[in-house]
Amino acid sequence: MPRSRRRWLLPDALRSGIVLIVTACAGLAVLAWVSHNVYDELLIVLGSIVAAVTFLAILPGRSRPATARTVAAVIAANPAPAGRILGRCAMMLRLNDADGTPRQFLHIEAHTPTAIWPTEGCRVIVEVAKARTPGVAVLWQLGVTFPEPTLDERGLPVAVGLDEEELNALPALERVERIPLWEPSYLARRYLVPTERFRGEWRRHWIRWIKEIAVGLGIAFLLLSGYRAQVGKLVIDFGDIKNPYLVAQLVWCGWVIWRGLTWLNNRLVLTNRRVMLINGLLWRRVASVPLAKAADVLHTRSPLGGVLGYGAFRFNNIPILRPMWRVGDLPNTRDLYLQIVGETFDPEPPEARQAPQEMDVGLDDLVAAQFLA
Repeated sequence: MPRSRRRWLLPDALRSGIVLIVTACAGLAVLAWVSHNVYDELLIVLGSIVAAVTFLAILPGRSRPATARTVAAVIAANPAPAGRILGRCAMMLRLNDADGTPRQFLHIEAHTPTAIWPTEGCRVIVEVAKARTPGVAVLWQLGVTFPEPTLDERGLPVAVGLDEEELNALPALERVERIPLWEPSYLARRYLVPTERFRGEWRRHWIRWIKEIAVGLGIAFLLLSGYRAQVGKLVIDFGDIKNPYLVAQLVWCGWVIWRGLTWLNNRLVLTNRRVMLINGLLWRRVASVPLAKAADVLHTRSPLGGVLGYGAFRFNNIPILRPMWRVGDLPNTRDLYLQIVGETFDPEPPEARQAPQEMDVGLDDLVAAQFLA
């Protein structure tokens, strides 16, 4: 799910929670109306909650702070943890401001890849947000330049590239347009390995949530109906429920929480090596398909899916009823299908086509010159 260019006042996680709250309140109002337990006070409270949280969800946020990128030198960094893929790195960065004046930042990165762990004298590409409190982000996906080790007269290693002349030769901060980077979410980042490149992740289309709402309301209405069925000697009589309205409310709220959080946490992740499906909330299942097998995929889309913009994939090399045999209710399946096939035929696209590396031409020249030096 690539980052949207639109900026909201509330973060995506909180806005997703608002969707669940609005759905639960609307369902409770429908159940109250069906069971003739409608009270003016109840409708006023539910209507106020729905109106308030919906208003918060659609409020736009403040404009993004101006950002600038440059090459920074690592003055000091703690050693990499042993046996870990990601670690917490505390580093001191030295960079030059837009006017050439030197600046230093103490930056702590909780998800630093150990495969490219920085050391003294390394050069990294950073992005600085020019807000009231400037923030620094290291763009690990653009690579790290490691200095060649040298020894002094006593045979001790010397950090190369930290003398004043080389530090002053660092390029100055240059402003760039805000680009929505294809950064993995925390959920997807946990299952990525350092040797693969992240291409994107997608949540199921909102039509999946509509289907879940219909199923939940159907179960709640069945509890209210007092339906009685007999299969052999087994008798199911919902009329024996003492307080069916309360039970239906509890079942509906539990269904919204369970299925809503499951819908929000399901992901289809694409890298340059595989297609990965993350399912489940408490009992999580992670399945993946190599790109060589993902090329044999069937893309289907119903007439309603064509109007609303969703479809399904069926991977022909996966046995039936396996987790990735069929993945339905995916958004923009045509573009996703072309991207999967494109990654299969051309797993290493040109640098100009990779979204995280889109920068101004002037800064590209400075970065390239710094890396080739």
